[in-house]
Formats: sequence, structure tokens, C-alpha cells
Amino acid sequence: MQTANISIRYRWLQVTMQMRSQARATHLRDVADDMQTLYVAAAASTFEFRAKVAAVSGVVEGVVRYHPFLYDRETFPAEFVDPRDVEPEIEDEHDYAIPTTKARGRRPIFDCYWNGRMIPYTTIHEFDWCAPPKKEKAVPLACWNRVSGVLWTNDKFQVSTNKLTFIDLEVRLKDKQTMFSRVINGQERRGNIAKQFADWLKECHERCDKQVHFSDYRGLCSRTELPRNRQGPWSTYAQIEWERRTYGAGTLIKTKKTVPPMYGKITRFFLYGEREEEEFVTGGEVEIQQQPKCIYGETKTVPLFKIDRSASQAMIKKAIDEEMALMPSVVVVSWPEGNEVKHGERRPAGRVVGDIKVEILNQKREAINKLPGQGGKRKLLVELKVVWHAPGGDEIIASHVGQHGTTWPYWFRKMENLRQIGAHTLTLQVCVNDSATSTFAGQPLPRYTLKFTVTVSQTGVA
Repeated sequence: MQTANISIRYRWLQVTMQMRSQARATHLRDVADDMQTLYVAAAASTFEFRAKVAAVSGVVEGVVRYHPFLYDRETFPAEFVDPRDVEPEIEDEHDYAIPTTKARGRRPIFDCYWNGRMIPYTTIHEFDWCAPPKKEKAVPLACWNRVSGVLWTNDKFQVSTNKLTFIDLEVRLKDKQTMFSRVINGQERRGNIAKQFADWLKECHERCDKQVHFSDYRGLCSRTELPRNRQGPWSTYAQIEWERRTYGAGTLIKTKKTVPPMYGKITRFFLYGEREEEEFVTGGEVEIQQQPKCIYGETKTVPLFKIDRSASQAMIKKAIDEEMALMPSVVVVSWPEGNEVKHGERRPAGRVVGDIKVEILNQKREAINKLPGQGGKRKLLVELKVVWHAPGGDEIIASHVGQHGTTWPYWFRKMENLRQIGAHTLTLQVCVNDSATSTFAGQPLPRYTLKFTVTVSQTGVA
């Protein structure tokens, strides 16, 4: 059986616990593992505010504390958890543990006090101005879960007879007539408290969180694409570790909050200013070679928070392969009006070469008229050439460029003037409209080649 008695001596409290045959005494001032003490000790910054409830002339003082992420873990004080109830860590395809424990979890933000006395059965989950947004903006959603808070009320609010529950505190505070304002150094600051809180949270994230480990230092560089006052110096790194996942040069990533989402291969990381060879910070930028390289061939730089860490390597590779399959792969030729020319055919001079219909197919066997990427701005052309391999050298005897329209395909009209005796080659070469080149990103575009021979006609006319 356990009994306890509390005696007041010289302005401090001593608690004696009788446990079976032994008695243990401790001073309350020496207790350092209660939740409120842990909250205060783990706080890196505070946001103070005041709420005025006009209906009851009540005043509520409040404070929100920020508990940062440091190095490899959350510092939000954890309640006791039975180890038998802890689920095993989830790992990705590289055997990296994926953090699943949120800082505050589903616990409410605010504990409540009445005239300095804790009311244990009343907690308030959040207010509209400190609730996480539906979509992630400048501050990661995880930061909204790294806060704890306390509310102190005066005696204008009703509590139950046993002093364990507020009667209507939450209803009063969430009434539209209740006015919230931030307090700095004891003075109220007018303004939009939702914006003030979001700005404070962003500052806490940038200043207090030590979430990303930059390593493999590669020296300083300048970035001429930026405004003059931000061109340098920039410290460059080849590797980072972010919540137990390692990203290095060559790692494939997907971006979020970019339109459209990009896939890329990491080349290096940037931190502004002259830095140490290893740094624990929040922020920075990553430079990527946009993939597939044959489509984009561009280098992009994005903030680290735009890396989609939920995207696995397998998913990214699959998406890149699917985009590669949209590239032009083959030229398909048909002769809708007849008079087809077959490969290797010997045909008399003057015989008509029929109308040619051309289709450009990608690897999915879909007809296309534009290159993938760039919003479909790069259109494809088809260039037709007929070359006569004359005894004195090759001569181009026909050359036309076909465009794809909204209501017509690539089409070349019939030719009736092929009278040169000898070997001929007809080519249909896919070209890019804006450059008229037959290659893209160093890779040749598809071509159709047809060889035939023109012979003397039966009438002997060439």
C-alpha cells in the first residue's frame, strides 16, 4: 500500500511516499522528469499571446513552445511508451529506416490552468491560427507538430466542483468574438496572429532545426545565374544525410511543388556562405541533371525542401522510363492512293510515285507530332529527300518538308518526274521544328530509308 503526505517547510514542498515497509521522501523542486518541466527544458523558442473573451470579461494568457529536430531525432518530450507496444521501423528499398514517429503525434497542444492550478481533464487541441495548413507551404508540415503550449486563465471561467474540468473554456476561446493578439516583452502587438505565428514557426525551423547533415565538402563556387548580391560564395557538398536517408551525387530524386514535377540526378548541394567541411543545418539547395537527359538536357537548382522524400528509387526509375517511351522511335509509311514503291524495286522511268502518308510513333506505338517535355512546344517535322546516285556523284532531285496540322497528318503528294536512270534513295527524316536538326540531345531522330532503281521504260524514254 502507498500513502503520501505533504508538508510545507520554508517555502518548499516535501513528498513522502510509503511503499510497503520503506518510506521515500523527495522535494518537489528536485522533480525534473514531469511533462511540464520537460516541455520547458526542451523548448528552443516561445510564442506568447493573449486572448480576450468579451462575453465573460475573461483574459487568457498563452504560450506556444517550439521543440526542434536535432541531428537525428525529434526533441519533443515523449510520454512513457511500453516497449512492447512499439512497432518495428519501416525500411525502404535501400534498408534505410523511414521515420514514422511524429513529434507531438495526436496529443493536443494546450494544457490548461485556472488561477495557477492545472485542470488536468481539459486540453485544447489547437486554434485555427495555429492549425497546420491543408497543403504544405513555406514551412514543412512536420514543424507544425513540434509545438506544445499552455493556457493560463483568470477566475472568470467556470470549472467543475472537483476542479478537474473547465465547463466552457474551449467554447469561449473559439467564439468569433474572442480576440487573439501576440505578446512581445509584455506588450500586445496588433496584426494577423495567423501570419505572425506562421512567420515565427518559419524562423524556428530555419534557426533551430538541425535536420540535414552536409558532408563531403567540395569547396566554394560562384553562381552567376543568381542576382549579384547572392552569387557567392556558395559552399558545395557531394552528400547529405536527412533523417537517416543519404542522398549523394548520382542519386535520383523527384521534386514536389514544381510545375510539372521534375525527375533528376543529383550533381551537388549548395549552402550559402563559407561553411565548415561538415554542417548540420536546415535549408540549402540541390543541383540536379534533369532526367531523362535526352529529353531535357538541362541543369536545375531547387531548394532541399522540394525533394519528394516519399518517392522511392524504383518509382522514379519507372517514371523516367515511361517518359523515355514517349520519345519518337520509328517512322511508319503508307501509300493511301496506291503506286507504292517497294524497297529494292526496279521501276521504269516516269512511273508515278504515289502519295506518301507518314506517322511518327513512340515506343508505346502511339502517333506523335511533338517532343515530350517543355509543355509540348517542340514540334516535329518530316523532311523528304530523293537522291539520285548519278555516275558523277549524288544529286538531290526532290526535297520537301512536311508539317503536322490539326486536321491533316504528315503527307507528301505524288511525284511524276523521276526519269533519271539509276539507283535512288528516298529518305524521310524526322526533324525538330525550332532547329531543323535531325538529332536531339545528341541522339539521332528516327529515319525511314527506301532504296529503288529507275530503269529505262518500255518505250525507251528516259
